[in-house]
Amino acid sequence: MKDPGARRWSAHARPRTWNSADLARSRLGVELAVVLAAIWVPLFAWSVIGRIDPQELTALSISGGLVWGVGMTALLVHLVWNRNGTLRPLGIRRTRWWAEALWAVPIFVLLVAANRSAWQLSRIFGWESLTWEKNLKPPRGLVAVLLPVYFLVSAAFEETFIRGYLWDRLRRTTRGKTRALLLSSAFFAAYHPYPPLDLAVIFVSGLVLGLFFMRFRSLPRLVLAHAGLNIWIMYG
Repeated sequence: MKDPGARRWSAHARPRTWNSADLARSRLGVELAVVLAAIWVPLFAWSVIGRIDPQELTALSISGGLVWGVGMTALLVHLVWNRNGTLRPLGIRRTRWWAEALWAVPIFVLLVAANRSAWQLSRIFGWESLTWEKNLKPPRGLVAVLLPVYFLVSAAFEETFIRGYLWDRLRRTTRGKTRALLLSSAFFAAYHPYPPLDLAVIFVSGLVLGLFFMRFRSLPRLVLAHAGLNIWIMYG
């Protein structure tokens, strides 16, 4: 299936190939371990604290999340560019934005369907209701203004980190696309501060996003769909 959003890259746009010598598995393994320790471990620690002592969203906490998201995204972009000489491993490429927006629609629909199906199963089998189905209070004031921006920035960070960076590095170090997909989806779910049923749904959502990334290697459509899902959960 041809992606209408894709454009060919000229030879001078890729000063180094994806399989150049400086992309040896041993070096990538060390790099991956450092990135996980610097980014994923703090997120996981935050999720543990969030399970023990849940906190309401405030303008201050959202602002901090925005700074974190922008900073970590910039760090990952710099790291991949410095290592690869291109941002294509992250799914950042020349593209037609109208095509990315169109592709985001079916991805968003699949994500919503996965979440709604899990909610229905929880009702049928009497499982604990999903966190986002427990009468979430609509945000007000400055929080209501900042939250959509936060959802977009956090989606950009998570897709850059999980689908872009982590999947690519796991694929190279484990030599398996499917293994990388499963592992990156597990890493994605694990740092969310929710009960097991919620984490299972997030894992499935990660698989959906990861499959689209594996097929098309384009990040913007995933960011739009992911941000749309978060907005739907909060305001839908």
